[in-house]
Order: sequence, then structure tokens, then C-alpha cells
Amino acid sequence: MSNRYLFFTFLLFISPFTKAQNSLFEHFSVQQGLPSNTVQAIKKDKEGQLWLATSKAVCKYNHKNFIYIKNASGEDVNDGIGFYALNSKLYLYTLSGKIYECNNKQLELFPVSNQGQEEFSNRIINAIAYKENKIYIATVIGGGLYSVANGEVNYLFSKEDNIRNFSFFCVEISNEEYIYGSNNIFPANNKFIFQKINKSPLTINLSVKSGYSKSSFVKLEDHTFLFAKEHELIHFNDSMVIQRIFLEKSITCLFQDSELKIWIGLNSGGIICIPSGKPVSQGLVYYLGSKSVSGIQEDSKGNIWVATMEDGLFMLPTSPTVNYISPKIFSSVNNPKTEKVEKTFPINHQTESVDIFGKKVIATLQRNNDSIIPLVFISGIEINNHDTVLQNIYRLKYFQNNLKINFVSFLNNNPSSLQYKYRLLNRNEWVYTSSQTATFNALPPGEYVFEVYAMNNAGIWNVNPAQVTFIIDAPVWKTKWFLLVIFSFLVFIFMLAIYFYGRKKKKEKEEKNEVQKKIMQSELQALRAQMNPHFMFNTLSSIQNFINSKNSDEAVKYLSKFAKLMRSIMENSKKSRVNLKEELEALELYMQLEQLRLEYKFDYEIIIDKNVDPTHDEIPPLLIQPYVENAIWHGITHKEGKGKITIHIANRNHTLQCTINDNGVGRAASEKINRQKNKHKSYGMSITKERLEILNTMQKSQLSVEIADILNDEKQVTGTSVKIFIPIEN
Repeated sequence: MSNRYLFFTFLLFISPFTKAQNSLFEHFSVQQGLPSNTVQAIKKDKEGQLWLATSKAVCKYNHKNFIYIKNASGEDVNDGIGFYALNSKLYLYTLSGKIYECNNKQLELFPVSNQGQEEFSNRIINAIAYKENKIYIATVIGGGLYSVANGEVNYLFSKEDNIRNFSFFCVEISNEEYIYGSNNIFPANNKFIFQKINKSPLTINLSVKSGYSKSSFVKLEDHTFLFAKEHELIHFNDSMVIQRIFLEKSITCLFQDSELKIWIGLNSGGIICIPSGKPVSQGLVYYLGSKSVSGIQEDSKGNIWVATMEDGLFMLPTSPTVNYISPKIFSSVNNPKTEKVEKTFPINHQTESVDIFGKKVIATLQRNNDSIIPLVFISGIEINNHDTVLQNIYRLKYFQNNLKINFVSFLNNNPSSLQYKYRLLNRNEWVYTSSQTATFNALPPGEYVFEVYAMNNAGIWNVNPAQVTFIIDAPVWKTKWFLLVIFSFLVFIFMLAIYFYGRKKKKEKEEKNEVQKKIMQSELQALRAQMNPHFMFNTLSSIQNFINSKNSDEAVKYLSKFAKLMRSIMENSKKSRVNLKEELEALELYMQLEQLRLEYKFDYEIIIDKNVDPTHDEIPPLLIQPYVENAIWHGITHKEGKGKITIHIANRNHTLQCTINDNGVGRAASEKINRQKNKHKSYGMSITKERLEILNTMQKSQLSVEIADILNDEKQVTGTSVKIFIPIEN
């Protein structure tokens, strides 16, 4: 079975396990009170509380709530990029060059002169140290090691000093250890120096240039150290490099918890846990998928907190235990992303000293005994698992696209302890490995240039790579005439698809028309149920009574409202939707007629929120009236004394919420009274329900109705509440 099939098998195996891992974490975001989901830094203070610097504000978490902490001016600080705990105090530094002392109530600006703020502005502060009432600040961009006392900023080296060219990664540990890296002083630009006061420095070569990016550093409990930059993780002690590990993603932070487990934060790669506490490439546990991690901390309860740049906070409780040994899986390019490389090498230094913190620190230019540049050669090439004669250029057929390239480097008497990096020029990223084989499967037609470099024990890469070129021809079916045939066939398929699509759309249109017919029929039934002959008879009887009692003014007024209502209903019944103003005008006419007919047994009130636009917001016609009629005849008429109906229209997330409240007898009492009087069943509500279902089916909307009893403090029914939810169409 090929490596690629192994890889896909691994993906199928690991996918459900990854989901199970992520479910172990508790997620905190803006919904839980976090100021922003972009968390730029995290740190635990001496009281065990977590401090967070987000893109909107600084806050602390007291195991219950996120508490915003502002500066002395009452403003939020939104450009914090790092915390440092110094002398039992916690400090926050910002991208604008300001440093704050973090107190429980506010952020107190650390006094720094204007010249100092300008010096630190837009630099990357990588570390802060404290000694003898001075704060020492190490910056990356431009290089700088500064002391700050009484607001004054002093640069520790003169402009002529070579060390000014360094990009500092300075950390003070127990008042005696420091680490810093160089930018320009070495031509290779790929070294950093670990320094102990009054001891010879350890110079370590990086696999890539140090550049200006931020590094990560941590001292482990066994008194060894971890240093990370880009994809490279280096484990070393006072005198030598113990091993190197290359990871697939760039490393953003390092942390060792109280149980001595090592945690590694990655850019777009989540976090890695090394349960053994020993930096090795086996037994790694991956969490949080492709999250971009900005910091890792452990709180006073032993929970692990992970800050991310886009997804807020994740907390791994102390209780879950995951035992998982990741299989050693190779990709299609034979890329063991966590291949361990162990290194030890002697150092012969030429040193000169400078004075830092009142002690002599040795700043050096160094010479390694192992300074011979390695040479690398292509030693063999297999095409489709068959050996070939070595050539500079290979011209292959389309099916000869599985390549295995072997290479070797010889250096002194120890050719085996070398590292390599290889790629297909302009096609792939660099692959770092200790293996002497590169495999590429199923390469598409095209021209490929393979190149490989070797690195010796001192971290020196060879200057000129070994190269070989492969030209894979396209198959016959990618010729012009064949492509023309395929194009013609695709045009035919496209026309056929258009034909069937047209038939499908025609059928959908017919089904839609059928639904529309049902809607119209339902609307007519609703109209007949709402404006039924019983209502019309009662209305005309009321008019006759007004005339018989020679109350012609009331009769004319009643008849005018009745005619206007009938005209409005007939006009609206022709439309699929009407604006809210027209609907409410018709509804108000109806309630006024019922008031006259019932001798003002009830009052009504219509309330419209300010965020509702009655002239533009549209709803299906005569949708509210059946529920108002139900409130009058099944709630108010059975009530002793005067009733009231309140109609409240509000906009809730682009949905009109129409609430109809009455203070009638309630649903249960009304049903009992109707049963005793043997009243006929009202079909108005069932017709309206059917109409809602048809509208939802046709328009793919979410029209819905909720009906509930209104209860007083003694849990007694004092009326009925109907809520109609109508999606807005402007």
C-alpha cells in the first residue's frame, strides 16, 4: 500500500478522535462576556486570576466573570500584545510602546519618557527583565536592549558596538541567564546565542534566518531550555543542543504546566501537548485543529487556558485524561513533519565582554570546529518503483509520475548526522527531514525541478543544491483534437442539462400555481369565515335598531363604517400581501363596528413600536382579524364588566411580532360556556391555520402563532395572549 493511501486511512481514523478532543474544551467568546474573540495575550497573576489583552479591551477572569480593566483615563486599552510577571507584579506592553502595571482596579501607566515611548513604538517587545529597581526591555525589530528607571530610557550599548545589530530575545531567569539572537552581525543571519553571566555563551545555528519575528522561550523544570522560531523547536542545556524538532506550523508560544507537560501553540495549527514533558517527536497529542494560538496559561486550579487570535478562549479542565500515541505517518512527499534531529557539537569561541546589570556578559563572534560546508548528491532515482540511470533531465510519459529520489551527503567521518531540506522548485514549500529519500506520487504533467540542501552539525547549509529536472508529458487525450471532441460533448451535455432543467422549472411552476390556487381558495374561505352572514345580519339589525329609535346619526355612522370595511376587505382580498397600515385600518374599522354592536362592552388599543414602518412592512391580508374576532366573541363577551383588547406590533430581528392580549375569561372557561350553550364550532381559526401552512410552503417562510393564557400572581387565568410571528417583506 502506498504512503498516500496510508495517509488517507490515517485521516479517516483520526477525524472522529479530533472532534472528541475538541469537545474536551470549554469555549469562551463574546457570548460569555469576553470583550473580543481576538485574544492577543494571556497571563496568570500572583492571585491566580487570568489577564487577557484583546483587540477591544483588557480584562481579567476571576473564575466566574470577565472584568474589564481600563486605564487611569477610563479608556479601554486595545493594542496590548504581551504580559510579563516581574517582581510579583504584572505588566502589559502595547504595540504603541506603552507599558502598564496591571492592578485590580485599573491599568497604571508605567512612567516612560516621550523619547522612550517613541523608541518602543511599533517594535516587537520580546521580553522584559527586572533588577535593582530597573526594568530591562528587549526588542526584536531594529535590535535593542534598554533599561528604564524613573521614566528615563537608556540604551545599553553604543552605536558603534556590534551587539547593537542584534535582534534581542532576552529573558532573565533567576538573575543569571539570558538569551538573545542576532540579525546582521553574522553573514548567514541564522544564529542565536544563549548567554549565562560569567560563562561562555552557547551559539546555536537556526535552520532558517532569524529575521525580525518574535521567538518563544521557556526554561523547563529539568533546567534545560526550549527555544522556538518559525517551524523549528530546539531543546538544549547550558553547553549543547540536545535535539531539534521540525513542526508543520509556525510556533507561537511555549508553556510547561505544573504536571510538567509541555504545550506548544501553533499558528493555524491549534496546540500540541507532550504529556511526557520531554521534547520528542513521538507521543504528541494535537488539539483545536487549525486555531491560531496566541498564548497558553495554567490557572490556580490546574486548568489549561488557550488564547486564540480569532476564536476567543478555550479551557481544558484538569479532569479529562487523553492517552494517545500518534502513529508515525508519512505524507505523499515523505515529509515527517516532526522528525527529531539530535545534535551535539563542540564550540570554540572568540569572546569580548560588555557590562550588563553590573556584571560581565560575554558577547561573542564564534568559530565552530565543524565549519566545513557539506556537499549533497543525488544517489538514485526510481520511476514507478523501477531504478533508472542517473541523468540531469528526465523526459517521462504521463503515467511515469511516481518518483522516489535518494540523496546523500558526506562530511568528515560522520555522514549520518545531517539534516536536509528539499522541494520542487516553485511548486512546494521546503520540507525539512533527516531522511535521505523524497517521494512524489501522482505528479500531474509539467516540468519539475527537484533541489535538495544538506546541513551539518553546526547548522551550516551547503551553498549549491543538488538538482534534477523531470518533464512529464501530457497524455494523448489532452491534445487539441481530443479536447475539441470533449468540448463538443460537454456542449451537448450542457444543452441536455438545460432541457431537463427547463422541464423541471416548468413542473415547479405548475406546482407553484397549484399552491397559489389553494391559497386563494383558503383566503376566500377565511373571508367567508370572518365576514360571515351572522356578522352581517347582526350588523344590519344594529342599523335597523338605530333607525327605529330615530338615532339616524348613529345609523349613518355605523352604515358608513360597515361599507368602508367591506370595501377594504374586497380590495385586500385581491392582493397576496398588503402593507401593515392598510391591514390595521381594516382591523380598526372591524373593532369599531363590534364596539357599536356590543354597546362599547370593550375598549381597544393599538401600539406600534418605533422600529416598525407601517407604510413599507407588508404582511398577508386579513391575518390578524380572525384572532381579534376570537378574542371578542370567546373572551370578552363572556366576561362580566368591561373588557379590553391590546394589539402590540414590534420588530424582532426582521420579524413582525403581533401580540393580541385580552382580559376575557380565558380559553378553558370559554370552551366550557360554549359547550353548555351548544354553540356551533367556529371554523375561522382552522381555516386561518391552513392558510398559514400553505403560505409557509409556497414562500418558504416561517409564519407561526403562539397562544397562551395570561396568569396573575395567584396563577389565575385573567385573559388570553396570542403572538403572531410574520417575516417582514419590504
